[in-house]
Amino acid sequence: MVALGLAVATLLRAPSSVQARDSAGHDIAMPQDADAVGAGAVGTSLMGLAPVEPDGAGSAPLRVGGLRRERARGAGQRDADPRAAETIETAGHPVRPPAAATRPEPAGAGPSLPGRSSAAEQTAVPANGSDSPPPAFDAALEGQVIGTALAFIAPRSLEPTTVPGLALWGLQGLATLDPSLRLRTGGRTIRLDFGAAHEGPAASAGGGGAAESGTGPDAAAMSGAAGGGAAGGGGRSEPGSAPASVAPVAGAATGDVFARPFPADADAAAWGTAAAAAMGWAWDRSAAIREAGAAAPLQGFFDEIFSHLDPYSRYVPPAGAEHVRDRLAGQVGVGVELARLGANLVLATVAANGPAAEAGLRAGERLLAVDGVPTQGAAPEAVAQSLVGEDESTVRLRVAGPDGRARTLALRRAVVPPETVFAERRRGARGALLVLRITAFTADTAQRLSQELEAGLDPRVAGVVIDLRGDRGGLLRQAVTAVALLLDQGVVATTVGRDPDASRVWRVQGGDLANRLPIVVLVDGRTASAAEIMAAALADQRRAVVVGSATTGKGVVQTLTELPDGGELFVTWSRVLAPRGWPLQGLGVLPQLCTSLGAEATARQLRDLDAGVQDLAGALARWRAARAPLDAHAVAEMRGTCPAEEGRDGDLDTARALLDHPKAYAAALLPAEGGGR
Repeated sequence: MVALGLAVATLLRAPSSVQARDSAGHDIAMPQDADAVGAGAVGTSLMGLAPVEPDGAGSAPLRVGGLRRERARGAGQRDADPRAAETIETAGHPVRPPAAATRPEPAGAGPSLPGRSSAAEQTAVPANGSDSPPPAFDAALEGQVIGTALAFIAPRSLEPTTVPGLALWGLQGLATLDPSLRLRTGGRTIRLDFGAAHEGPAASAGGGGAAESGTGPDAAAMSGAAGGGAAGGGGRSEPGSAPASVAPVAGAATGDVFARPFPADADAAAWGTAAAAAMGWAWDRSAAIREAGAAAPLQGFFDEIFSHLDPYSRYVPPAGAEHVRDRLAGQVGVGVELARLGANLVLATVAANGPAAEAGLRAGERLLAVDGVPTQGAAPEAVAQSLVGEDESTVRLRVAGPDGRARTLALRRAVVPPETVFAERRRGARGALLVLRITAFTADTAQRLSQELEAGLDPRVAGVVIDLRGDRGGLLRQAVTAVALLLDQGVVATTVGRDPDASRVWRVQGGDLANRLPIVVLVDGRTASAAEIMAAALADQRRAVVVGSATTGKGVVQTLTELPDGGELFVTWSRVLAPRGWPLQGLGVLPQLCTSLGAEATARQLRDLDAGVQDLAGALARWRAARAPLDAHAVAEMRGTCPAEEGRDGDLDTARALLDHPKAYAAALLPAEGGGR
């Protein structure tokens, strides 16, 4: 569809650039929308999507949508899905695992991307004895999925993990589906059985399965060793080795016992095959697992793994992954929403960058027919579905404008990103205010923000309000580029993780389209992830004053890969630091003007600011001095300074009052680093 368009042209005129710099200080090419920041990449998901860069070694200059970026590559490194760097939903370019398919197109804490599905949410199949037989368990495909996932997670998770530990964690999910199942790992052997008929140590089985101490994945397998019970030969062994006192097990799945020796610790594919074999054995023997549905064992496997890691990593099954992609990238159509007006259908909204807008259609026009089929009396949902089709296919619309004249237009369908930027003007004492509401950071949010800034700014505008209330996040690079539109230069965020590709310094250079007009950023308790990154960056760089309540505090980034079954794996791989070094995760953003303490407290703080006094100076200084890891009690105390709440009706009035009083606005800006103003 439309490339960065006006946004790019403006950025290049500035000129403006967005750079990522690795931990060694090398500039890195930054493909547009490579990351997803999490907390809720609404409408995203991960989303729209720039093409994958060509493989190759060396430094590869790119021009994506007109923005030139450099990325240092190691020999043999390949680019993964460009979304794979965020949760900002991310940063970085992970190497693809051999079996992972990646797709062109990212924050931790937002819709939000779909969360993990529970076993109960899977399609149920009839239990034994019903008219329809349960579907066959595809052990070969499940083994490929698990092997690919293990190879992807182990080197990238925030905390150190091993392939064996992850696999054994995942197998505990079987006991969640059927509590009579018991997993044992003594003697570097995977054993499954029912009940207490078999002796020997059992791995801890969350969800009700029997467990014996000292033998669970946390206690042993995370170091690559067998359990420490009596049957395990005693103690741990080095990764890849087996206790000398235990004879190898040839691999068996007979009767009520499944047994298979541990594969080599680093062999993710073999662990995937072994785990899938265990799941298949359980599927054949457990009515409870079959009743949960064919998708339940795999979903339970990943749910169990991620319950040990963090709240934001997740597996999204194929159907859900397609839905996520549609939300982030947009749907193939013409870019309109329909509503009923009497017996007629009208265009309720027309997406700014969609085929309908490009053809001159406007909201309020009547839709008379689609491909010759009249719409009068039809349900809006049914007609809307007829507008969806293959990319580049043609649909003919007959419409009538306010004058009643009908015309027929042939539109070519295209991917239409969801609308995420909405503009309006408000009156202020010193001139007009341009209010820009951003609901998510999807594939074209920065472009739309650029367009609205270009269209809305004129000599009558005295200030800008960026409304991020309820914005649950989205793509990291979109948030970084959005900041670049309002900041001459400086660091936007730093991401830090175990994988070298996860550690980046995100820096912008030039491009303040607001021409140094004062900016207020509105936030609330639902502002998360990429939106928090934008608010923190503009505050730390003294480019804006943040107004509202403490935000969600989702400051981690997920990288993602497509799995052989068409599902997607989101793995948290980096933490986000604001420009002044404090962690977003857990803390969130503290406003410089708090509105969640009530109208009287807000009015008092405004009066004090107008007198040059910042009531929150101590809390803001403590916030900026915070460094990870943070004590939970300290975090709760700090966030209590301005409790997280849903946005208030008066927040916009507070922003207007602040912009109407230059002295108060200046006092609300953070002190310059070093103490000066």
